[in-house]
Amino acid sequence: NSPLYNRLGGIAHAQQAHELAIEYFERRYEQQPDNPIAANNLAYELLFVSSPDLARALKLANQAVRADLRNPSYRETRGQIYVRLQRWEEAIDDLEIAVNAKPRRADIHGALATAYAALGKQDLAALHRGQAN
Repeated sequence: NSPLYNRLGGIAHAQQAHELAIEYFERRYEQQPDNPIAANNLAYELLFVSSPDLARALKLANQAVRADLRNPSYRETRGQIYVRLQRWEEAIDDLEIAVNAKPRRADIHGALATAYAALGKQDLAALHRGQAN
C-alpha cells in the first residue's frame, strides 16, 4: 500500500540506497499520482542518482508546489532542482522560503550559497556558506 511504500522509500533514502528508494517512491506515485507528497518524495529522490532526470524531477516538484505553494519541503525540493539546472533566481526564491522554515538545514544553506555566488552576490553567499558549516 502507499504509506508502506513511502515508509520503505524513506528507510532506503536514509541508508543511501537511492535506486531502491526511487523504486518505492515510484510505486507510491503510480498509486497516488495526484498526491503532492508522493510527487515531492520522488522528485527529491531523483536528485541523488548519478544521472538524474532533472526535467522529470522538476515536473514532479512543480506538481507538488502547485498543490501547496506554502509548503517549505516542496519549495526546498524545487529549489534544489533549480540549483542543479543553474536557474539561480528561481532557486533562491524557493530556497529562501525553505530555509526560513528550516533554518538549521546545512544543505539548504549550501544550495543558497551556490546560487548567490553564481549571481555574484558574494556577501550573501558567504553568509549562507557560514550557516552551512
